[in-house]
Amino acid sequence: MNWKNMMNEKSRTEYSVVNMTVAFIAQALAILMGFFTRVIFTRTLSEGYVGINGLFTDILNILSLSELGVGTAITYALYAPIAANDIKKQQILMRMFRTFYRITAFFVLSAGLCLIPFLDILMKDRPDVDHLIIIYLLYLLNSFASYLLIYKKTLVDAHQMNYITVIYHNGFLVLQDICQIIILLLTQNFILFLVVAVVCTISGNICMSRKADRLFPYLKETCKEQLPQEESRNILKNVKAMLMHKISNVVVNNTDNLLISSFVGVVTAGIYSNYYLIIGSVRQVLDQAMLGVTASVGNLGVTEEK
Repeated sequence: MNWKNMMNEKSRTEYSVVNMTVAFIAQALAILMGFFTRVIFTRTLSEGYVGINGLFTDILNILSLSELGVGTAITYALYAPIAANDIKKQQILMRMFRTFYRITAFFVLSAGLCLIPFLDILMKDRPDVDHLIIIYLLYLLNSFASYLLIYKKTLVDAHQMNYITVIYHNGFLVLQDICQIIILLLTQNFILFLVVAVVCTISGNICMSRKADRLFPYLKETCKEQLPQEESRNILKNVKAMLMHKISNVVVNNTDNLLISSFVGVVTAGIYSNYYLIIGSVRQVLDQAMLGVTASVGNLGVTEEK
């Protein structure tokens, strides 16, 4: 291996170490704050609210199937132009990604609104929770907002700077937890609790978008070129492959509360979701470790021989 390759290898290793270190610290802090928030949540609100939280989260995670794994396929497609410093191709791919995410956001919003008449069917023994439709709409709005502007973080991640997106994401998550704890202790108002989540989601996405614009000013430049047909077909092929993975992941990990609330009851789903929080937290830490090295492995794949 020549000296240039050794420098590249060192750079990838350094990125991986920084990404994983920041991810572990940020995720640990976010998990602790999330756990503390859940404790306050269960002490100040009824189990019905906990069950509603798990049910509505599962419903919107199922709707996220509309994303179809395009994010993964676009990220993979970005590794080669980033390694070659091909700005034009990065612009084309990010424009495609922006268009698709906007379509996805409005699909999730439309599909979510269409589900409103069927909410009672999904809940056995509807809990005594006021303003249930407003609560659902706030969950839906939060999901819709999560798709807007956030597509730019993909470019940051693909440049092996996942630590930046982790800091922004978990920073706003901790801020959200702090504000929600204050709301619960002072008002016990679940609607205000959800409004805080929506505001933090939108604010975090705006800040992440602006950071990406500062790092990569060419994101704001106009680009009208199209990808060659062969490259477009390759992206479509990868999207089809990721679709099966996406479906299986949602079926395995995001339907428990939906099934429990439909056949047993929303309160039972709330009790279950409290215990599952521990398992989910461990999985999130492991996921962050993998994400920390993903872009570096992608860079290795496009710059080195097999």
